Amino acid sequence: MKKIRENLFMQFLAFILLLLIIVTAVFAMNQYNAKKVTRESTLQLNENTLMQLEGKMDEAFISMENLMSNLAYNPTVYSYFKEEQNQRSVQEDLKDVMINSLISNDNIAGIELYDMEGEKRIGVGKRYQEDVNPEDINTIRFSDRILTNDGGMIKYAIYYPIYDLKNIQYFTKLGVCIFYVSIGNITEFLNEVKITDNTYLYLVDKEWDILAQNTLAENNSGFLQNWNSNKNRYHVSEIKVKRNGWTIISYVPIAELVQGMDFLNREMQMLYFFSIGILILLVCFCYRAIINPLHQIDLFVKRNPTHTEERMCFQNSNEIGTLARNLNRMLDERDTMNQAIQDSQKKIYETQLAKKQMEILAYRNQINPHFLYNTLECIRAMAMYQGCEDVSELTVALSNVLRYAVKGENIVYIRDEINYIREYSKIIECRFSKIRINLDVDERLLEKKMIKLILQPLVENAVFHGLEPMLDGGKVNIKIYQKEEKRPEKWIYLSVEDNGCGISDKRLEQVRYSMKNEEIGSENGSQSIGLVNIFQRLKLVYESNMNIFIFSEKGKGTKVEIGFAETV
Repeated sequence: MKKIRENLFMQFLAFILLLLIIVTAVFAMNQYNAKKVTRESTLQLNENTLMQLEGKMDEAFISMENLMSNLAYNPTVYSYFKEEQNQRSVQEDLKDVMINSLISNDNIAGIELYDMEGEKRIGVGKRYQEDVNPEDINTIRFSDRILTNDGGMIKYAIYYPIYDLKNIQYFTKLGVCIFYVSIGNITEFLNEVKITDNTYLYLVDKEWDILAQNTLAENNSGFLQNWNSNKNRYHVSEIKVKRNGWTIISYVPIAELVQGMDFLNREMQMLYFFSIGILILLVCFCYRAIINPLHQIDLFVKRNPTHTEERMCFQNSNEIGTLARNLNRMLDERDTMNQAIQDSQKKIYETQLAKKQMEILAYRNQINPHFLYNTLECIRAMAMYQGCEDVSELTVALSNVLRYAVKGENIVYIRDEINYIREYSKIIECRFSKIRINLDVDERLLEKKMIKLILQPLVENAVFHGLEPMLDGGKVNIKIYQKEEKRPEKWIYLSVEDNGCGISDKRLEQVRYSMKNEEIGSENGSQSIGLVNIFQRLKLVYESNMNIFIFSEKGKGTKVEIGFAETV
């Protein structure tokens, strides 16, 4: 034992020293490479961000161009330009069209239409004085910025030529449409971007005048004026907006290109000193973690013959802990096996008892099926001979019900169970003219299997306990469906709901208690007996993969829902 302890201690110490060497080497390598990697990553992020900004602006401009195109070639605009100057009866309609375009985009401040003489004919929104020469505008064009007098909000104009598409001379112009657009959405784009905490973002026109800037740049308006003193501390990137020649510029502090370095250094230093601390702790507790557990296992093995109820309490994940857990598992398996034998014997007894109870019920109702079939066939023939088709149909339904009930199979297709309920419904609806039984079945479930004669007792309870006392009759709704559930296996649900007299709260609790405790007795009533019988049959087949829910309100009706696994 002493030799084993010495070997384990030396191996453990060697492992700790090796770990310390590896951590030190990794720390040195990271110090060398981290600055380069972090800088390149930040610059790449900056380039990608600028490209995304350019893409967003391009999408916004395309959306604006589509809006201008829809307005420029609206039939109302065409009619307006083709009428005589003093007889423009569509002017009000045109204003409505222009107002719709104006309110469709929050960044549009105003819209104006000019004819080929450069005169403004109509406008909506804010008005601006623009010198327009329609002859010079052959394609869509962006203007320089316009400083308005409404708080200094920057706006720009977009010129869109309007051509006469009905003229055989395709390039015959009718006029020019001008949109005055606020720079506000572009400012939002710039503020959504955060490359680093102190990155300045600007949008400038062809003359390098500022059109938009992020909040940091706006709050520090003197940044560009002091550029000569700042240029050695910033990395500058720019990208052209292809559609109008504007430029997006970013100024990223060089110090922030490697802003992750300080955090990484702290993490590595913490890891380094943590490793040393681990070494000290593991050396100090080596005896407690390895040697002492070996001694406890030795004592446990010696005490086991006289103290079989004891268990070892080790949380180690090494071989010592595995050995202790295996010893505990061996004792636990012995206890589990004994408990399983007891549970199995109990289950066999319960199964035999339930089987005896069902046999008693079967014997109580046992009759000669062939005698019944022949008798019912004679009744049907006599009814047909006498012209009583209703009696004949009812006799056939009763014969089918009896034939299905006495069949030996316990597991049937849902389709067969539904056909049986339809025959049973004919008998019920004939007997109670004011009672109707409705079926709602998911056709995908017809070929699934279930236990035989589950629905009939529920329908019988609904009719005789829920609807028969009602003078006005009522209806029974039967539904077979599946739910969207997170289960290892899908369940099938059967629900039988009536709008009858319902069950009192006290009686409902008695029924639920009887079903929970699987108690069958005359004091519980036939309704409780039927539900308990169904519960026992389902439990014998599906075990824990089933459930029954009962909902009822006095005077409003009762609903019974059964759920069980899809696979029998």
